[in-house]
Amino acid sequence: MNEDYVLNQALALNDAHQEMLKKYAFSTFELYDSLVESFMKLYDTYEKKVENPYIVITDFMDHCCVNEFKEFAARFQKAGYETEICNIRDMTYRDGVLYSAAGHPIDLIYRRAVTCDIMAHYDEIQPFIQAVKDQNVCVMGSICTQIPHNKWLFKMLRDNATMKLLTEEEQKFVTDHIPYTNLMDDRFCRMDEILDDKDRWIIKPLDSYASRGVFAGIDYSDDDWEDIIHRHWNKNYIYQEYYHPYRTDNICFRDAHPEFHSYTNMSGLYVYNGEFAGIYSRLSTGGIISSQYNERAVATLVLKEEKE
Repeated sequence: MNEDYVLNQALALNDAHQEMLKKYAFSTFELYDSLVESFMKLYDTYEKKVENPYIVITDFMDHCCVNEFKEFAARFQKAGYETEICNIRDMTYRDGVLYSAAGHPIDLIYRRAVTCDIMAHYDEIQPFIQAVKDQNVCVMGSICTQIPHNKWLFKMLRDNATMKLLTEEEQKFVTDHIPYTNLMDDRFCRMDEILDDKDRWIIKPLDSYASRGVFAGIDYSDDDWEDIIHRHWNKNYIYQEYYHPYRTDNICFRDAHPEFHSYTNMSGLYVYNGEFAGIYSRLSTGGIISSQYNERAVATLVLKEEKE
């Protein structure tokens, strides 16, 4: 969210964009204040709500973008809510009250700590865990989201037993939109299936995020792909049919000699409380679109109308 916000601000300094503005009118998506509004509408349905909730934005501070959290904290504060950014490890819990690192009782948490990190550090964050178990704090960011987050869901949806539970329309949706997925181990497949058709596959950890440990066959030679598969065989990895993202030409003015190149594109959709809120646009020159590889985030603009 912060990247889209900052990149749109930076466009004001871009000469090419200024030329575009002479012909076109653009709008952008507002992603901060609208989320604050959605949060507070949901909080209003919380049975233990208080009139002026103290809000904490929490994560493992070595796994997050603090600048984005600072922007959200400023927006919550602008809306009239006292807000603190707090390491999830630094909370305390006593007498049914969860306290922040600053020692303030917490009423509402914006949870940015992903579930796999929570489980990996479960013993370190028991105050947070116990407050959630006791339902003594309101958490935006349900732990239940772990179910669709885990890559095993793709395999489960395409299993025959699952398909029999679905209508014909639902079955068609699954086959049209859910790529074939299976566990990459001796119980479910043969290694030569993945080695002999490398451009067809992408492999991923069962439960991770930010494209960590993800490899697309199209990015590697046959020898390198064989080494990757051997290293991750029988180690809770899935193999999945690779979907080729659509490509467009774009130019990076950061380059010493800017020129157009073909980029793959991926658009992320923001949905707040069931309502479409905006788009996040990413592109890459490789088979994987991720910041740890060669992702380029770009500002998202909506063409309003062509100027006369």
